[in-house]
Amino acid sequence: MLLARTYTHLLIFGGVLGLSIGVFLSANWALLTDQVPQEESGRYLGISNLATAGAGAVAGIGGFVMDTFNAQAPGRGYVALYVLAAVCYLAGTALLAKVREVRQVAA
Repeated sequence: MLLARTYTHLLIFGGVLGLSIGVFLSANWALLTDQVPQEESGRYLGISNLATAGAGAVAGIGGFVMDTFNAQAPGRGYVALYVLAAVCYLAGTALLAKVREVRQVAA
C-alpha cells in the first residue's frame, strides 16, 4: 500500500491485502479448531474471537497516528500507519515463530 500512487494501484494492493486477510482468518480458525482440546473448545474459540474482535477495537489508534503525522506533512499519516502495521505483523510473526505443531495420534 505504501507504493500505491493511483486509484488502480490502491484497488490492486487493497485486493491483495483483502485476499490475504481472508486466507489468514480462514486458516487461523481451521488450525485453531484442530488444535484445541474438545472439552475446552468453547473457551479457546472464545479467546480467539476476543483477540480478533480486539484487534478491530484497537484499530482506532490508527486515527490518532494518522492525525499526528498528517499534522507534520500531508499524506505522512498513511505512511506512518502502514509502517506501524508492518511492525505489528513482524512482531506477531516473531511471537509465533516458536509455536510448534503437535500432532496427536487418534486412538
